[in-house]
Amino acid sequence: MAEDRASFSRILEEHVIENLYGEYLNKPKKGSSKVLPNGGDVEKGETKKSKGGEIDDYTSPLELEIYVDFRVRSIAKSLERSVPALAKQLTILEVLALLSNAVGGVLSILGYAQWVSVAVAAGIVFASLQDYYSLPAQVTASNEATAELHAMLSWWDSLSLVQRKTRDTKQKCAELAEGAILKPIGAKTGSAAKGGGCACEEGDEGGDDK
Repeated sequence: MAEDRASFSRILEEHVIENLYGEYLNKPKKGSSKVLPNGGDVEKGETKKSKGGEIDDYTSPLELEIYVDFRVRSIAKSLERSVPALAKQLTILEVLALLSNAVGGVLSILGYAQWVSVAVAAGIVFASLQDYYSLPAQVTASNEATAELHAMLSWWDSLSLVQRKTRDTKQKCAELAEGAILKPIGAKTGSAAKGGGCACEEGDEGGDDK
């Protein structure tokens, strides 16, 4: 059991570093060329943990400022990288479907009626691939999630130090960040993702976190 937990923690750390926290690998540390997000040395294989919530080590409780810097901003950057690739795939399939239908019409005019069915079938395949991989829904959901995260970050940057410590602010940030993760996943799987929205335009005058 302990070996399985250690193996899972190692795989999780590699995934997070590669997909979310890659920008932190470029920060130099005295005596080392690369530093892990949790403060460990990449070359020495260290995985030092933070005890005071000063940095995200994936397991310890986090201050809201650290949560926004390590989680929310990383999720926004990850979506910014993935959306253009999804949009490109969708565009290619749409163009191929249109070209297939156009080729079918040209073939029928030129007297190659026996090939029209092939061109139409190819167009149907390209259109079906869009639905099979839910590319239109993924692109829409990813764009919405990216816009919501950027709106939340702008709202966060406008808050005062006291407002950032309120309970309502913490809840809104967590709900929006988790909802942004669930939206593209829900679009990809074809199920509705349940995530709380964030009324970022409204001010926070909630109670203090005790």
